[in-house]
Amino acid sequence: SDTLQDASQGAGDFASGALGGYSAIAGLYTEACQIVVAGDSDINSIADLAGKRVSVGEEDSGVTRNAEQLLLSNGLTFDMLGEVKRLSFADSAAAMENGEIDAFFCNASAPTTAVTELAKTQDIRLLSLDERTIGQLLSLYDCYTECVIPANTYPGQTEATQTIGVKAVLLASDTLDADTVQQITEILFTNA
Repeated sequence: SDTLQDASQGAGDFASGALGGYSAIAGLYTEACQIVVAGDSDINSIADLAGKRVSVGEEDSGVTRNAEQLLLSNGLTFDMLGEVKRLSFADSAAAMENGEIDAFFCNASAPTTAVTELAKTQDIRLLSLDERTIGQLLSLYDCYTECVIPANTYPGQTEATQTIGVKAVLLASDTLDADTVQQITEILFTNA
């Protein structure tokens, strides 16, 4: 929903012009902003990411945009991290397993396969956001929503994680006929 908002308003990565020709059909699920660290890490907050090796998501992804906003809400920029990697979720998990990064951002529904698989091979933690960070992001960006990743979503995750998320939205081209849109929507929600 955050990228969609920028596209429709001609903001952010779409500052060169708003995009049209599509309609939002349905909100599907919340993509939780998950910040993954090793279980024995000394990283306990976003501020602790200063000077660390962090994967902020693939180049030009929504994950990277959300990571930047989360860092800024805590007075950090990408330049203040020790090393910035731009990896997919699976590559981020592999890099953490190999000791190549200290943390990674993952914006997806929870559980996320890459995080689940990593949690099977090593102890991990998800960082909870403090109330100030959540409040600031909710007041600055209307695309975010507060969400909780329940305890035991991942192997070894014994505490709930307080975070924010964005809604995954089903879009359809305005040229797609209404019957097809109805059939797709019906299939999705019947089999949810």
